[in-house]
Amino acid sequence: MTPGKSLLHPLTTLRFAAAAMVVIGHAHVLFGSFNIANAIATGQAVSFFFVLSGFILAYNYPSLPSARDVWMFYATRIARIWPVHVVTAVIFVVAFHSQPPLWHIALNLSLLQAWVPTHDVLLSLNGVSWSLSVELFFYACFPLLIWRWRETWHWKLLVTAGLVITFITIGNIYKLSWDDNAVGVGMLGVLFMNPLARLFEFFLGVCSASLYGAISTQKLSWTTQQASILEIVLLLTVAIALRLCVSIQETLWIGSAGHYYLWREGGALSFAALILVFALERGALSRVLSHPVAVRLGEISFALYLVHTIVLFYFEKWSNQMSADLLWLWCVGYWSVCLAMAYALFVGVEQPMRALILALAKRYVKRESRTAFPPLWTFVKPMTLGGGIVLGMLAAAYAVKPHEPVASPDLASLSQSTIVHATFGDKITLEEFRICSVDALSVELIYSLQPLAKARVSTEKMGIHLLDATGKIMTTLDHAINHRQPVVEQSTLWLQQVRFPAARLKDIDRLGFAMYTDVKDLYPIRGAGTTDWGGKRLIVPIPPDWKRNCKL
Repeated sequence: MTPGKSLLHPLTTLRFAAAAMVVIGHAHVLFGSFNIANAIATGQAVSFFFVLSGFILAYNYPSLPSARDVWMFYATRIARIWPVHVVTAVIFVVAFHSQPPLWHIALNLSLLQAWVPTHDVLLSLNGVSWSLSVELFFYACFPLLIWRWRETWHWKLLVTAGLVITFITIGNIYKLSWDDNAVGVGMLGVLFMNPLARLFEFFLGVCSASLYGAISTQKLSWTTQQASILEIVLLLTVAIALRLCVSIQETLWIGSAGHYYLWREGGALSFAALILVFALERGALSRVLSHPVAVRLGEISFALYLVHTIVLFYFEKWSNQMSADLLWLWCVGYWSVCLAMAYALFVGVEQPMRALILALAKRYVKRESRTAFPPLWTFVKPMTLGGGIVLGMLAAAYAVKPHEPVASPDLASLSQSTIVHATFGDKITLEEFRICSVDALSVELIYSLQPLAKARVSTEKMGIHLLDATGKIMTTLDHAINHRQPVVEQSTLWLQQVRFPAARLKDIDRLGFAMYTDVKDLYPIRGAGTTDWGGKRLIVPIPPDWKRNCKL
């Protein structure tokens, strides 16, 4: 890192805003989001992280002239992301008794999971850590990306953009599934979580930092008022871009994969412009974002991002006790726990472990033999505080259990749903389902499952077929049934969600449901109205009013 560099506090605070977008998007199904998650593509906040990462690294490391500088850069980046990643992975395994295959654990802890483009590997352990796997690839590429910058940047921009076009083309040719839980390779692994497909966003950040370097050396005659207006305009531009990404029409000749890319990653250019303007720190909004409280929220945003789904999975256990009138209170509780755990991880893991790793790196990489290690107390105090908070919350999670009703829970959240009550293989009952319009481009099929008795649910898959009036399969939406616990109690009822392009519902008359472990041996069905395939596929008409079944 170049000494004397400004810390760019507004960008630190914007990092928290992006993390909050991710949290809102993931928690939307449980708490709602005042329609925010439906109005904009909240998952694009990850794109903001990637662009910001490119900007910050290029800003702090405009050159890496020697091999030692490169290795020190790598040590610094590992110190930044790896300790909290490992701790949250352990928390996930302990809290949810997770028993993933050893090779999943190895890939996850080494941050290589993003290179295996299947759902079960990409989202193994603490699922959100896939983005760290992508970041690790960016770090590996960074010295090459800034090498001979002036002569090569335009070629590198073309290559990274070409990678995006290549993977969009692959998605269109092979008609990959939009469903994040799809069996095999889908858009998730090829476009959304593929390090090669995301390199363009990171490189946009590097380009933005280069432009910042040229602009910041000029004597700009902007007034605070003019700079403030520009900051507001850029914020509005980002909001409009995110809205357009979910409302884009099928008339664009970019295919299904192109629509998917715009929906999940299309805001990158607007993010690069936003970061550039706020890095200049000329307007009133930049000053507001530089407030110490806002900056501290930005500092804990990395830990917040890594811990929020773990907390969400725990709160899901209480979903049957969440009344609509008190949902806001549950939401406040959820955010409070997330922020408390994020702060604990920041002070108890991230800061002390970074200091330790950097001290080791300075001594053994830069060969600074006089480098003094921080006093032991500087590690013990924050780690005791942070560890105490995390362990206390884990203990509370074990001690305070949600009441599990003996009878079937009321599915208020699936109002206007279609009642099915079909049992597959004398093991799992499909209770209800609904189809919900998410945005102008995509819909979700949401259905509820409940085991007849205490059961291990780990290998089952649900095959969903979109059928026309003649019964012809127009689209298959096969996906793994995913429950957070390896063993599911008899009274447990949970929801599964499948997202797919709205255009695929055109001319669809009915749905087919089939459950299996081996696709050649479908589970027999009992208690259902209409079946085919020898009683092994359930046939249900498409609800005529499905567009009104959405709970915002």
